[in-house]
This record gives sequence, structure tokens and C-alpha cells, in this order.
Amino acid sequence: MAHASIRTKNILNQFTLGCVAAMSSLPWWPVVPDLTAITVSLLAWLSLCLLRRWVIPGHGVFTGLLCGVFIASFTATAYSNNVATVKNTYGVNSTIVGKVDSLFTEDKSQKKFVLSVTELNGNPVNKLKLRLYWHNGKTVKQGEIWQFSVRLKPPNGRVNQAGFDSERYFVGKNLHGKGTVRSGTLLDGAVSYRQQFFHFVETYFNGKSYAAYLIALSFGDRSGLTAQDWSALKSSGLLHLMAISGLHIGLVFGLGWWIGRAVSCYCLMAN
Repeated sequence: MAHASIRTKNILNQFTLGCVAAMSSLPWWPVVPDLTAITVSLLAWLSLCLLRRWVIPGHGVFTGLLCGVFIASFTATAYSNNVATVKNTYGVNSTIVGKVDSLFTEDKSQKKFVLSVTELNGNPVNKLKLRLYWHNGKTVKQGEIWQFSVRLKPPNGRVNQAGFDSERYFVGKNLHGKGTVRSGTLLDGAVSYRQQFFHFVETYFNGKSYAAYLIALSFGDRSGLTAQDWSALKSSGLLHLMAISGLHIGLVFGLGWWIGRAVSCYCLMAN
């Protein structure tokens, strides 16, 4: 029984290693393999493993590699298809409908936000995300559903390799294009719970001297920090704290909560 458990654990470790290795290598693939061929190969290999016709050393790694290649190919193909959809509308005005994903959207004289698009020129789309810019536009909030008239273009990077690679950034954020808003109409004003909580904290601490710091650390919104605040942080050696977003603080809090809960449960069981 113990031997079978150890063997199963080793196979799972091999599978995980192969799957992670395959998915992590995606940026260096010269081409994305055909999804149909990968699917057929994976099903054939799994069938052979289930029938136990082929049991070779390291078959867990190979199974993980095939699954990783399938997942990476499926993800890359879906992303490329959505980028191609944006390319087909390049240079013309388009009408889109979607839900705002950004929590805060102020960026100097323009609104900058992410929109999860559900409809493009009257046609339904799936999992299409765009970075939109609205010069002197209305305030949009996370969770609201808007209809926009936009000019879209795909996420192209600059040729200068020493500069910021915007194309890599868009891929990392799973954004399929960007665009400029010409006009917008609010269809549904219901906002997300996170937006409501952000508004509550912003209103509750309004006027407090530490409000900008609290919001920057909790939500990652640094727009309230003045030049004097940044200077004070730099001179005190605390500038690095502003690089820590609310997500990181939330992860640390969650980890600490689970560790504390596990320790308390262990103490109760011990008593």
C-alpha cells in the first residue's frame, strides 16, 4: 500500500514538472503547434497509459509535457484569435459593449481603463479585453456596462529593444488591443463590490492627512500622492513601500490568516 502511494506521488510530481516546463517555455516557441494535432496526440497517449500497454520510465513527465503543450497552445491560439479580431477593425470606428474591469481610471486629463468586451459591432465576442483611453471623458467605474464608439488597434510594440515592450506587457495582462473612445453611453450603472468598498474607504478617510498613503497601500491607487509626499517617502527610505500593491498586501494577509487558523486548530486538537 505504501509502495503504491509513493509511486502515485512520484508520477504526480513528474506530471507537474512536465506540465509547468511546457507552459513556461511558451515564449520561446518559434510557432504554436496545431491544436488538433496536439489534442489527438494527447488523447492517444492517455489511452495507451490507461490500457497499460506502454509503461515506460518517466511517462508522468511526458504526460505532463503533452498536457502543458495543449494548455499553452489553447491559450495562445485563443489570444491570437482575439488579437486578430481587433486587427480586422483597425482604422475604422467600431461600436463595443462591455463591462469596466478597472477600479480607478483617472490618468491626468484622460480616463484610462480596461473593458471586458461582450459585443463588437453587433457581434458577440468571448473574453476580449481592451485598454481604452478617453480624453476628457466621463468617469467610469468598475462593474458598469458601457457602449462605446472607439478606434481600435492591436498591441504593437516598438522596434527599439532597449525601450518598454508594450506588446509583451499586453500579453502578460491578457489585453488584446487598445483604443481611443470617441463617445460613450452608460447602459448599466451597477458597480462591483470592490468599487463600492473603494468608494467607502475613500469617502470615510477623506480629509485625513494619511488618506493618500492608506489608499495607495490598500488598493494600489497612487493618484492621491503629491510631489511632496513622494519626496518625503524618498528621503525617509520608504519609497519601496509604494511598489507594494494592495494585491500583495492581501496575499500576505491571507497567508497569515491561514497560518494562524492552522496553528489555532492544532492547539485546540492538542488540548
